[in-house]
Amino acid sequence: MNTMDLKLNREMLSMTRTILDASCEQAVEKDFLLPDYYPDIFRVLKCVIMPTVQSHSINGGKLSFDMAVLIRVLYISQNDKRINCIEQKMNYTKSFDLQGDCGDPMIWLTPKCDYVNCRVVNQRRLDIRGAVTIHANVTGEVTVPIVTDAFGCGIQLKKAAVTYPAKRLTAAKRITLIEELQLSAAKAPVGTILRTDCRIIPQEHKMIAGKLVTKGDAEIMMLYSCVTTDGEETAETMRFTLPFSQIIDIDGIDDTFTADVRITPAGCDIIPKSDDSGTLECELVLLVNCVAKKLSTCEIVTDAYSTCFECEAERCESKLDSESIKLSDSHSVTAKLSCQDGEIRCVHDSWATLSNVTSRLDEEKKALSFQEA
Repeated sequence: MNTMDLKLNREMLSMTRTILDASCEQAVEKDFLLPDYYPDIFRVLKCVIMPTVQSHSINGGKLSFDMAVLIRVLYISQNDKRINCIEQKMNYTKSFDLQGDCGDPMIWLTPKCDYVNCRVVNQRRLDIRGAVTIHANVTGEVTVPIVTDAFGCGIQLKKAAVTYPAKRLTAAKRITLIEELQLSAAKAPVGTILRTDCRIIPQEHKMIAGKLVTKGDAEIMMLYSCVTTDGEETAETMRFTLPFSQIIDIDGIDDTFTADVRITPAGCDIIPKSDDSGTLECELVLLVNCVAKKLSTCEIVTDAYSTCFECEAERCESKLDSESIKLSDSHSVTAKLSCQDGEIRCVHDSWATLSNVTSRLDEEKKALSFQEA
């Protein structure tokens, strides 16, 4: 029997390959001079730098992205209880070299603050030094030939059914929402906004021909300084919920796809109106990233032997994408903070930030654990 009589059937299956998994650092340095209308610095209460990715693109084998870093300093003046806030936004452009080409790349960029130091040079000047690390992960689609059947030469096959993405689509969109918010009647008028924060709560998304519709709520928190009716300097918090609904054009998508949609806040600015009406204007910037997959099943050959010839099956390992499993859980963490400068009379606000979160998969227990360094 002629071994040329052996016929192989192959199927081209798409797989996700990592093109880039790297980090880079950006130094943040600012010589801060107070504007004339700000009071002198007596004590710095808090200095933070908050990085956000504004846009990204791939061109000529490079991933380029724009990043905004907001520097915010809270301080008080001598013999004055009022909390003052000064801000400065700095813009940077960074790039990564990509290794190899892949179709339909998906880009994940995660910036975090490594450290920040704030030194008071004099009552009108601050020296701020810090660093930001940006982690970049880029994946793309490649197709590989997989043997699905064979005939002739007494070939006997062992097969296994697999689920794989028959089609994969990606999309990214930058959304700007501008809404008017109304301060509660029980709250004192806004003096200076000291902090804003935004948390996205996805609600639902659905696919129609050529479009993805995503809905959710943006929970916005604001801390601001104010003066009570008794003339006392204090600080107040206010929370708002902004519902949003957006349509993203994705060629080829329909209701047979499953979609993984991630929405990240890229900026939240709140400006009080000057007419003392308690009306605030909120400008919220969101980055929407979507990966949509149409899954299919087929049988692939995992082993083979011949009843007519000596043969040895050569295997190669390939990882196929399957349907994503979304996990959601919440945990409470308790901490005790001590104050060395007298007794605490009032807590205006408290918040926490996560950094250096790592995950580990235990395949035996089928458990996923997380840890913050």
